[in-house]
Amino acid sequence: RSTQGVSSAASEVYKRQDYNEAVALDPENVASYSNRGTVYRSLGENQRAIEDYNEVVRINPDYAAVYNNRANAYYDLGQRERALKDYDEAISLDPNDPDIYINRGNVLFEMAQFERATKDYSEVIRINPNYLEAYHNRGLAYHRMGQYKESERDLARIAELKASSNVEGQAVEKSS
Repeated sequence: RSTQGVSSAASEVYKRQDYNEAVALDPENVASYSNRGTVYRSLGENQRAIEDYNEVVRINPDYAAVYNNRANAYYDLGQRERALKDYDEAISLDPNDPDIYINRGNVLFEMAQFERATKDYSEVIRINPNYLEAYHNRGLAYHRMGQYKESERDLARIAELKASSNVEGQAVEKSS
């Protein structure tokens, strides 16, 4: 189905219709539910996204990425505790995915649980020492806790990494 010349919202609707067809053709296909859930979330239809992510969990309860995605949808609905529970499950299934830690750390930061947030950001940095957002967010959390030297160190590290060719082109935006 061609989507040339249509708005991105219309394009998303086309994609969603294709995933509806895919789900109808193979109701046990994890990718169809997961992808449709992602489209629903991008359209702000978080409850529908969660329903699709629930189906993924039913079919494959060991799929870490779906817990991260569902947590993001819960977060968007203001359900932080449910989001944290899903981030915890995602981490237990895939403890080396830095994006899960950054997402959980961001929720903890927003809940003013700065010490816990710094632990998550530190874990991101352990997994990927060039993850700029982790330094930035940890620096902010340190600042909120009054640990100004640590905060300055992290914020200075961002400038060093940006100047380094090791992270050239690496995005600093949130990975959710």
